[in-house]
Amino acid sequence: MKKFGLFFLAVLFTANLSAQGEQTVKQATEIVYYGIDFSRLTVIGEEVYDPSEYVNKYFLAWNGVVRNEREKYLIGDVFKKSNVEYDLQMIDEINAKRDPKTIIGAAPGKVSEDDLVGMIKKYKPSQKEGVGLVIVAENFNKPGAIGTMWVVFFDIKTNSILMAQYMSAKPMGFGVKNFWVRTVYNVLQECKSKYPKWVK
Repeated sequence: MKKFGLFFLAVLFTANLSAQGEQTVKQATEIVYYGIDFSRLTVIGEEVYDPSEYVNKYFLAWNGVVRNEREKYLIGDVFKKSNVEYDLQMIDEINAKRDPKTIIGAAPGKVSEDDLVGMIKKYKPSQKEGVGLVIVAENFNKPGAIGTMWVVFFDIKTNSILMAQYMSAKPMGFGVKNFWVRTVYNVLQECKSKYPKWVK
């Protein structure tokens, strides 16, 4: 009975922390968008002959689309924020260090919640405080016609996760850049309807 009681308290404490994190995200009127973290991305169904193209070309291109087409991706509108600061330098630097040999996979990769905690802890944002938003790409699976990723809000001061949601969407379009960035657009569109329920 004692063990059960301790387990129940632990679950209750975790749920409490989760609820507090969601309320922090909800109450924030401004957020910093850091971009798409491709440091753990697995690509299934190789689309380019040289995997280094992902690091040298496509990671920057995919992030550039979201940054440069803000009127289409509308992050502030999706998450009900009056102001969104875009600061992709930190994530661009992380993505640039990815070993191209590790990108192509025969099977989908896995980014767990524990993985997310470790990844966010290593971030070094230029801002000192506030709420940060990052999209952590998990899989671009061409045979399965799906892209999977995490949408993560975190406390900039402590590098602790406030809220993380696992999302997936179908790709669409012509060319590697357009085909996969569409999954990010579709995920954000789904977030627009789901976000109010996440932070209620």
